[in-house]
Order: sequence, then structure tokens, then C-alpha cells
Amino acid sequence: MGWSLPARLKASDREGDRCILEVGNNLPAYVRRGRGYTAVKIGENVAAISNPKGLETSLSRGIVGQKRSRGGLRLIQTDAAISSGSSGGGLFDRSGYLMGITTFTIAEGQSLNFAIAIDEFCR
Repeated sequence: MGWSLPARLKASDREGDRCILEVGNNLPAYVRRGRGYTAVKIGENVAAISNPKGLETSLSRGIVGQKRSRGGLRLIQTDAAISSGSSGGGLFDRSGYLMGITTFTIAEGQSLNFAIAIDEFCR
């Protein structure tokens, strides 16, 4: 988007393919704060922002289909499009609160997309 944001690595998990970067209070206006798994409601509107196939800052919309657990991780199932390369993007509620980090899809189905709940991701 023509600007950069200084960050430092706060934590990493190579096996889980995730990291947490720490930045100052200069986050873009559309990022408010995190919203925990227990507050997520099935059927609520969500938006996924990611970089599928290198297409920066792509937006898709959908709803929360279900709250699930897989391999001990709390997940948010959504029908918001999550394409190849979208892993690591954000899943946001209508107010701009970060609900999860997009992670995978189930290719054998349709619109079976998942994000790790943000409080789970940061654990």
C-alpha cells in the first residue's frame, strides 16, 4: 500500500507456521483489537483480508459457519473466501476486531475455510 510499519519478532512457532510481530500503536485504522473465541457468534458477518496469489490486501466477506476444534486448536469456520496464499491473513468482525488468523481450507468441500481464533493463536 506504499508504506511500511516497523515491527519486531515477539514469538515464533516454526512447527505451527506462525509468528507474532510487535508494532507500535500505529496500526491501520481498520485494525482495532483482538476479539476472543468465546465472543464469536455463529452466523455473524466477517471479512478476511489477505494476499492470495500475491494479490495484496484482498478482501472477502462471509459469515461464521461454526466454532470448531481440530488437533487441540480452537478454530473459526467461515465461508469467506480463503484462497491459496491467504494463510496468515486476518479474519475481522464488522467493527474491525481481529477474530482469527486464516489458516486452511478443506478442498473436498465448498466454502469450508478456517481461521485460528486470535486468542488461541497468541497463546
